[in-house]
Amino acid sequence: MNSAAFSKERFLTLRTMDRDHFWFAGKHRLTRNFLRGEFEPSVGVALDLGCGPGLQLRTWRGYAQKVIGVDIHATDVPVENIGDGVSVLVADVTKLPMDNCSIDAIFAMDIVEHVPDDLMLAECMRVLRPDGVMIINVPAFQWLWSFRDVEAGHMRRYTKRGLRELVQRAGFTVSRVTFYQIG
Repeated sequence: MNSAAFSKERFLTLRTMDRDHFWFAGKHRLTRNFLRGEFEPSVGVALDLGCGPGLQLRTWRGYAQKVIGVDIHATDVPVENIGDGVSVLVADVTKLPMDNCSIDAIFAMDIVEHVPDDLMLAECMRVLRPDGVMIINVPAFQWLWSFRDVEAGHMRRYTKRGLRELVQRAGFTVSRVTFYQIG
């Protein structure tokens, strides 16, 4: 991750916004609704890559026996977001300290656009079990690029086709690509 663009100060700001801000609250609600309809509960181990302040960690715990939040600022995840079966780890998402084929599910929510995406996806393919599942959320359409992307430390935005091709090049089988928050 571009740690200079995604500073500790920005991380701490997200800690104060994440629970109540309309953007995050809506995204969390949409994610939970998606999981209820599409995801098999109780996989073994799930990773939340770029877990940020960790608000979703307990949500993921409803779908996995063990959840590991990975973030370059993981030491600043509030203790109330960590509980039974949930841990956090300071690590680079392009160099995960996990064994090959050791992870059942990966949640990559708003992280792929911050890092060299091909390296991160190759690393996800390495650690994910052959029957594992990965859910990715990214910002859409480069033509929507603004100062907010710069402030957020984004490297790029995606189209459906571009994301699908990127994920397939990494060796994944894509089952669904969709938009949300479209007016």
